[in-house]
Amino acid sequence: MNNYKTLILDYRPSNIVYGILSTVILFLSFSITDAQIVFYPLNNNPTIINNNLKDNNAATRTSLSADTLSLPFIDDFAQEGIYPSSDLWLDSGVFVNSTFCDNPPTVGVATFDGINKLGNRYSTSASRQYCDTLTSKPIRLAFASVQPDTMIWLSFYYQPQGLGIAPFTSDTLILLFRDSTGLWNRVWTKNGTTKQPFARVNIHITDSKYFSDRFQFRFMNYGPPNANTDHWNIDYVYLNNNRINNDDIVDFGMVNNPNTLLSEFHSMPWTHYQSVASNPSTLRSTQTDSARNINYYGGTLDPRFEIIDPTGAQFYSDALGGVPTSQGAVSSFTFDLPSAYPTGFPGDSASFLVKSYLNVDTSITNEYQKNDTSYYRQNFYNYYAYDDGSAEVNTGLSGSNLKWAMKYNVKMRDTLKAAQIYFNPTSLDLSTQLIQIAVWSNIAPPTTETLLHKMINQRPRNIDSINGFATYVFDTTLVVGPGDIWVGFIQNNNVLIGLGVDKNTDSHTKMFYAANGTWNAYTFSSTWMIRPVFGKHFSLVGVDEITEAENSFEVFPNPANDKIYFSFDNSPHHKLNYELLDIAGRTVMKGKLISEELSISKLNSGIYFVRLTDEKNRSYSKTKKIIVYH
Repeated sequence: MNNYKTLILDYRPSNIVYGILSTVILFLSFSITDAQIVFYPLNNNPTIINNNLKDNNAATRTSLSADTLSLPFIDDFAQEGIYPSSDLWLDSGVFVNSTFCDNPPTVGVATFDGINKLGNRYSTSASRQYCDTLTSKPIRLAFASVQPDTMIWLSFYYQPQGLGIAPFTSDTLILLFRDSTGLWNRVWTKNGTTKQPFARVNIHITDSKYFSDRFQFRFMNYGPPNANTDHWNIDYVYLNNNRINNDDIVDFGMVNNPNTLLSEFHSMPWTHYQSVASNPSTLRSTQTDSARNINYYGGTLDPRFEIIDPTGAQFYSDALGGVPTSQGAVSSFTFDLPSAYPTGFPGDSASFLVKSYLNVDTSITNEYQKNDTSYYRQNFYNYYAYDDGSAEVNTGLSGSNLKWAMKYNVKMRDTLKAAQIYFNPTSLDLSTQLIQIAVWSNIAPPTTETLLHKMINQRPRNIDSINGFATYVFDTTLVVGPGDIWVGFIQNNNVLIGLGVDKNTDSHTKMFYAANGTWNAYTFSSTWMIRPVFGKHFSLVGVDEITEAENSFEVFPNPANDKIYFSFDNSPHHKLNYELLDIAGRTVMKGKLISEELSISKLNSGIYFVRLTDEKNRSYSKTKKIIVYH
């Protein structure tokens, strides 16, 4: 394949040897004037944590059924969700995503790091240990013992670092085979290095000790177990017979997921979008995607594009056809986008499903179809966001009088209710640190600033809820817009604060920092995870003590097909229990409401009633009707 390195191995495997290595803490520092910007690893994975808050069975998904598989074994991690497929794999330590990789073979990779399947650190004390594992189910290879001419090859692609943190040279990515006696043998090892293109590995399985119906293979990484660091990406794992060296499945697949359809933001409040929907500059006019041809026939592709509105109806589509493709090449194609979205949906939120896919001739032998479609969810809730919700690294700033600010052009006059900031725990204890949440009406480097409001005595917090954002509710009414505001925080002390950084989007022209009395424009291509929140109906995420009496709550979107979200006029005194009842009054779901969102993807289409009950104050009980569609 073009632009990919190839490593060919024909192994007689040796037994695995375990060792203990010393640890080194990695910081990437960039000096600017008299201050230093520092990038460093995350200590957890908020995407996984958030998923597990919605999935009560996530912690028990390690022990899956060990039914024996037949060849071929194929997985390129293109499926939806953050865990590897339980149809193929026995454990779920790796993180399936499309944000930590750089130019993958096809959409979706499995990322190995120092974070467990629940999104937390494996250890806070060990310097090095074996961390993530990815173990196949047993596979039938006994036939090879009576067929001496078998050509069984395992191939896969790997990439160190990607868009995350590079593994140290003393850290390793390892592949093991399980033989007929149950012994695991190391067959391939790669030492850490800085980011490289995805490289292909081909392993010819010839040793008869692997020719049983209980053959398995396992990937694992060795490195720091106390941070979301030491990243390795694996893609396109393929095991089959009758292969030749460096061949591949006949396939083409999408390379990345679609991007935001907005010209400025990843997300913006629904009411704000409605106020500027008639302005064509609010939306992007085109969407560019790409597909990789892996040993597929030459000729042309037929890319398609769809947008599904909040009711589940398709309101826009585009079909290109005639896009040239050749074996081993990446073909790019550009869709025209609509000039406006329908705006008449009720409520204060809306969500549109965006699909980019390949219209494939399914009669072609060995066509692998899971990677033919990529998805994006265009959300309109109550906040502005430049980031995509995924933090790849942390950042901090050294110096004195430190300030951070992101510029937002607010589209209508509205009440600024809160600021949401993703702070990730660092190796430093930040529990005693104080910050000031701030809003400016003007910032012009090097020294001009107009402070609109600040809240003192705030603390950096990591909230195990939606995307790990902490929500800081302003202590006064702030009416702003239309026009520019700057939202951020002021540090009371010179410490590495642990601000989350999205490396998949670039908003550096909207980002400003002050150190030693001087404002500076940020110059690194990335996005800080700071969001302003607007409007009346708003869930107070991260606020521990609310004393007002409860009056009402809202559920949105309605109709809904995947998730519902809750907002409250005033939050209840205690934790809430939820119960969903069907039209006949039968309970179909219930549990503790531990997040402002709830997955309804497993419900059948129909009418339901959502009941919230205060688990201590029995006098509080409220019910709302929702419509579920699929």
